[in-house]
Amino acid sequence: MALVIVRRILGSAMGVAMGLPLVAAWHEPAIPVRIKLAATVLLAIAAVSPAVGLCLIAGLLPMSFPLRMFARTEMNGPVIGELLALGFLCGAIVHLSFRRPVANRLLAPAIVLGTLAAASGVVLLSGTQASFISLSGYIADICRHYVFQYFVDSHDFGDLHLAVTWLEALGLAVVAESVVRRYPRAGQLAVQFAIVGAAVLAYFSARRLVEVSWRAPEPLAMAWRVITSIRFNPFYTDINAAGSLYALFAVPAIWLAAFGRYRLMWPAAGLLALACWLSGSRAAVAGVAVGLGVSWILSRPPSKKYSRWGVVAVAAVAFAVLIPTMLKRGSASLGDTVELRQEFARVSLRMSAAEPVFGVGLGRFRQESPRFMSPEIMAKYPSLYVGENAHNNFLQLLAELGPAALVAFVWMLAAAIRRSVGPPGEAIRTAAHAGLVGGVLAFAVSALAGHPFLTDHVRLCFFLSLGLAAGLQVSAEPLAATSSRWRTIRVVTVALVVAIVAVTLPSRVRARRDWVNLDAVVIGASAESEGPEGVIYRVAEREASWFVPAAARAVEVPVRTDPASRAPCEVRFEINGRAADLVTAPADAWRLVPLPLSASADRRSRRLVLYSSEGCRLMVGRLVVHH
Repeated sequence: MALVIVRRILGSAMGVAMGLPLVAAWHEPAIPVRIKLAATVLLAIAAVSPAVGLCLIAGLLPMSFPLRMFARTEMNGPVIGELLALGFLCGAIVHLSFRRPVANRLLAPAIVLGTLAAASGVVLLSGTQASFISLSGYIADICRHYVFQYFVDSHDFGDLHLAVTWLEALGLAVVAESVVRRYPRAGQLAVQFAIVGAAVLAYFSARRLVEVSWRAPEPLAMAWRVITSIRFNPFYTDINAAGSLYALFAVPAIWLAAFGRYRLMWPAAGLLALACWLSGSRAAVAGVAVGLGVSWILSRPPSKKYSRWGVVAVAAVAFAVLIPTMLKRGSASLGDTVELRQEFARVSLRMSAAEPVFGVGLGRFRQESPRFMSPEIMAKYPSLYVGENAHNNFLQLLAELGPAALVAFVWMLAAAIRRSVGPPGEAIRTAAHAGLVGGVLAFAVSALAGHPFLTDHVRLCFFLSLGLAAGLQVSAEPLAATSSRWRTIRVVTVALVVAIVAVTLPSRVRARRDWVNLDAVVIGASAESEGPEGVIYRVAEREASWFVPAAARAVEVPVRTDPASRAPCEVRFEINGRAADLVTAPADAWRLVPLPLSASADRRSRRLVLYSSEGCRLMVGRLVVHH
């Protein structure tokens, strides 16, 4: 009984935590009321009936961009999708926490991956916190942002948003599997809803093709030219990510239309296949061929003969489709693409070797990549000086979060793509599972040569599909019959990873704070202006902070009172929390205040804080630092 109460309390707390940004949405006037109402209604529906909520989110999430046009708002489509996903997660988690738990294959690896992502977010945020006056103030700002300003400006707390969206995606996978295992029919309907939603998204690619072709003097010739040599997508800046998303849903659409007795799926299948082709993603097109081949293999009875011929057929179709695409499509030549992918793979391995346990940090690959690239490749491709992603989500996950994260992700894939073996009455469910597994593998193939996970909306759609695929499995024996040894191994593995992350987190936070460079950062003062005697200055009131290099031996601070301020103006100086001087700033001249700095082994920048008296407007010139 005690465990049941604890599970309900923890589950309810997680659900409420996922729903807190909805409060921020209602505080943001830029978000249309109809979108706020949709997310709130979805929360209520999921709390009452997670099966209905799952079907709704499966259909609405892929068409987040078209919903933006329906709502007549300038909001980004991914923000709308995230808002809806949060509403569903909040209601569904609270509902499931009060129901008897069902076996879940994705829960253990999701906990491992989520723990690593959350810890990485905490470590990265700790580096930003070093520039704040106090830890408590920074935590208060994070809480205020999460509850009241989450959808206002994500740049202020980018690391927080990245970690939260990863947790949302993993939550979608686990909740979707749990709901489908409890309500199998909901899984079949959710797959169909998702395909229709993705087809609505793909429709706009087809419409753009028609619009461009129709304006040309020879529409058919222009259409053929676009189809064979131009790549585009009307919504995504990362066209390869768009191709991965279309591949994810094109495979189950084609499979259900051809073998699942869903003839009405053919229009959706055609739109998704066309949109995938128009994206020009070579890996996505190859992924569709591989996914269809895997779906065919999974739908056959287990047999070495079927497996052997299935592999041959998949390889033949993949090469037949991919070779023309390689030769005619893409923004770079095939030779350049191969050379760059090889270099990015080496960069990933070097990065992983430099941080072999927890990686360089979630979302840090691009910023860190230049120092791991060879000078020759950077000289040949100057754009690489600003950094680049791995173009392989598996390797990027390894470099950013460490080997445990990569193993956890592969574990999730393996848990979802097992063969469905069921009685004849489960044929439709088996077909939906085979098609969706093919779509998941098509996406995984595209992720081997791209980075679709860097697009929040695509990541949410993928993990939702992964959860549906895991839940739709039909096993020859009940899932609960899994051996107690295997269950023990999973529990011990998860507990060990969580414990290691928790124990090492404080030292990682200290290392991050030591590493971050805050030199020349200013907080609490105005932008620079040119003042009397040509001195460049900032205006500070009450409290302001400057950061000076740790190696500095002294610093001189020019101060004077602003003409609009009351005189005299007393200024108190503190360095790293210790009083350094107390002076009166003159109103008619600059005063240079010398502050000696004692030697320190601390590598962090020193915080110089200026406190001015009530009603004082202080002009502070550029600091003169002596090493």
